[in-house]
Amino acid sequence: MAEGGLGALGINPIYLVGQVVNFSILLFVLKKFLYDPVLRKLDERAKQTKQGLEASEKLIQEQQEWEEEQKRQLQKAQTKMAQLIAQAQAQAKQEKEKILEEAQKEAQITAQNEYTKVEQKLKEQEKTLQEKTGQLVVATTRKLLLEYLDPKTQTTILNKQLKKLTQLKVR
Repeated sequence: MAEGGLGALGINPIYLVGQVVNFSILLFVLKKFLYDPVLRKLDERAKQTKQGLEASEKLIQEQQEWEEEQKRQLQKAQTKMAQLIAQAQAQAKQEKEKILEEAQKEAQITAQNEYTKVEQKLKEQEKTLQEKTGQLVVATTRKLLLEYLDPKTQTTILNKQLKKLTQLKVR
């Protein structure tokens, strides 16, 4: 190895030549298989972009014409919609009134039914209360009578009390 020039810099001349050859091969391969195809693709892309711009300008013009037509149709539809809404509102008002009348009738019938049920329940409870009160009075009277009165007097008092209870009505 030579210790002058490149060797003093720590560069091996054989490696340097090999790297130059490798770089040249790499540069050739990249140019052949990458750079040229990429340039072709970029040209194609530029043409497509130009065609796309022309097509988009045409579409913009068509869209403007279409939007104007849509505005005209929308105005017609809005007019018709306003008429339909007015008709629907009138119909809805009639239906509302009809439903309210039916609901009031049903509410009155339900209220009357509930009132009848409550009255019936109240009568049942009055009857039950009279029966229980009578039983309680009889039991209490018997207990008291057994302790202080003879059987004949007990029967007489008991019968009088039962007559009074049957005549008594709870209100």
